[in-house]
Amino acid sequence: MPAALFPDRQGAPALTGAERRDRPERAAAPADDPLAIVDDPAELSRIASPAVAAGDGASLEALLAVDAVHCAACTTTIEQALAPLVERVEVNVASRRARLVWRQTDVPLSHLLATLKRIGYPARPIPLALHGPIDARTRRAALWRMMLGLLCMMQVMMIATPRYLGGDEIPADLRQLMIVAEAMLSLPVLLFAASPFFAGAWRDARQRRIGMDVPVALGIALAYGASIVAAGQGDDVYFDSVTMFVGLLLVARWLESRARERAASGLANAAAALPQTADRIEADGSTRAISLLRLVAGDRVRIAAGAAIAADGVVASGNTTVDESLLTGESRPVPRGAGAAVVAGSLNLRQPIEIIVTRPAAESRLAQMQRLVERAGATRPRLFSAADRLAGPFLIVILAIAALAAFGWTFIDPARAPWIAVSVLIVTCPCALALAAPSALVSAVGALARRGIVLSDCNSLETLARADVAVFDKTGTLTTGTPHISLVAHDGLPADTAWQIAIALEAHALHPVARAVAQARPATPSLTATDLEMLPEGGLRGQVRIGEETVAACIGPDGDRIRLTMTWPDGRPASATFALDEALREDATDVIRALTASGLVCHILSGDEPGRVRRVADALGIAAGHTIAGARPDTKRATVQALQRAGHVVLMAGDGVNDAPVLGQADVSVSFAGAAPLARHQADVLLTGERLDAIREARTRARFALAIVRQNLALSIAYNVVAIPLAVAGLVPPWLAGLGMALSSLVVVGNALRAGK
Repeated sequence: MPAALFPDRQGAPALTGAERRDRPERAAAPADDPLAIVDDPAELSRIASPAVAAGDGASLEALLAVDAVHCAACTTTIEQALAPLVERVEVNVASRRARLVWRQTDVPLSHLLATLKRIGYPARPIPLALHGPIDARTRRAALWRMMLGLLCMMQVMMIATPRYLGGDEIPADLRQLMIVAEAMLSLPVLLFAASPFFAGAWRDARQRRIGMDVPVALGIALAYGASIVAAGQGDDVYFDSVTMFVGLLLVARWLESRARERAASGLANAAAALPQTADRIEADGSTRAISLLRLVAGDRVRIAAGAAIAADGVVASGNTTVDESLLTGESRPVPRGAGAAVVAGSLNLRQPIEIIVTRPAAESRLAQMQRLVERAGATRPRLFSAADRLAGPFLIVILAIAALAAFGWTFIDPARAPWIAVSVLIVTCPCALALAAPSALVSAVGALARRGIVLSDCNSLETLARADVAVFDKTGTLTTGTPHISLVAHDGLPADTAWQIAIALEAHALHPVARAVAQARPATPSLTATDLEMLPEGGLRGQVRIGEETVAACIGPDGDRIRLTMTWPDGRPASATFALDEALREDATDVIRALTASGLVCHILSGDEPGRVRRVADALGIAAGHTIAGARPDTKRATVQALQRAGHVVLMAGDGVNDAPVLGQADVSVSFAGAAPLARHQADVLLTGERLDAIREARTRARFALAIVRQNLALSIAYNVVAIPLAVAGLVPPWLAGLGMALSSLVVVGNALRAGK
């Protein structure tokens, strides 16, 4: 999944390797002052943006992750320490983040970070591209609206309750004064707290459509306007209904927005855990602290014990254990020695190691995961596209019912007609479509991402829940990623030469067998292969230069083994045979059994030799009629197409280049983060760890999330079926309509949040 396919939303433009190396360093970024790297202009552009509120372009704004914050006293300590140095500082205890606005020309960011570290609150700047879909200013405005709405609601209720209870015993002038106070306290709610509803209704009106905000805005405006008129006539007023309706509905929307933030914040904080600098080993053996922006593939980097790994790479020297829980959801530390792959964001636990960078931080697996999560949050599932098509007619019907109810009541009790219309508009509950259902899916996507299961969009969650057939590739998916390979025979060439030729041919392949060949003899001197050609039956053919001679060689499957054939320049044939010993993933048997028990029919679709495929199928309990061996890419795709034509929803799991076509064909596809790039790009679901059990977990959570969506839809329909006729009959006054609608919103949103637990 190349980084170019998922460009960052903001931040500095990507740099080529040469540009990163050639650009001068700022103030040498000395190794004894690692914080100074954040003052580098390029690094600063990655983590800070011009402060919009300042307007002069000189002030910058940045978001910091501050893990040590846990109470209000912490925020006070931080704010008092930074207040003399910055223009503004805001600390959020819940998210453990701090927002700074400062002038870099007056106080460098490195000095601010040093100040926080000195008072016991070390902080890490969060890159602009990882701030999440909700802007801090938008979040603060929503919080202010909710707080004002709730405050005014409580004040109005304090005045209205005695008025209701006192009845005729309250003097007329005091009663009128209480009503005026209610009207004045309700005015900020109307003008400020409820502004999103009016803005949304206005946008809908300009686009000549009826959205969810239209009945809400109409109900608020009519209730307030009718109360003003009723106050002058001495009739009942419902300012308390207006404030209660707005306040509780804003609480529901706030909960929904927090669910979205939690879905995206976990990986952003993980990315912020990356060190600001990396200790690059120079050609002369010295170590130099450089910005992560300047790391390129091929750099050799030293990782201290206890430090986060700065970029994806391969261990060059040293043996250690690493904690990859931020990326994979796997809590157990895993061993990593020479030749093993490590990923950015994981923690080196035991001892120092040196790694060779394979992908810089901006192209790392962590960055790819964050882009996928953001894309998943930005897409609107098909389920809600269908709901949107139903919402328009539903809202038109509600407006028509309100108008007809008001018209009918003009003949029964004209004084009550406007209140009946208001009650119908307010009691209507569009929350299951507008709030609760999206919250359920977004919460589920975020929960899966925290467990190392990254979805490309919310539609994948829906399809996962509906899948009834699971098709698995064998090698690297059901079996361990890299099989063990050994040389069992060689004829006409020495053993070392056989290994060298095999490594040369497989050097550019991404299949697990190619990785097995490379890892079997890592110290073997390498040869160079040219004119490489992939064979239809699997395998590779090319020209290999050995000393002064160039020979034609071919390597590929031969039954359940791998065979190398070649011809020397003098015409002598030579060959070598390699045996593969592959093992099932440790959780493969349990996963297949669990998926089968849940209603999935499991198949194996492999390009491998029939004997090996049959042995794996027997070990997993998969029927002979559900396995296909020796399948080429077009055969795999045709097989899945046949299953789809038969009415099945197909889940496909694979990791090789030859799996890319069938992954694209399947209804929902799964691959591993360590798979071939083409397979990763085609996958709808990316497993960042090595656990096959993540497929079962993803499907279980998907089905749970869809069950919650169905519950919310059923709850909304039942509520409206009961409440609307009661409102038309005049049995639901506006205050009760507002309470019912707001409480129903809270119930369905609260139910939706269970999907993220």
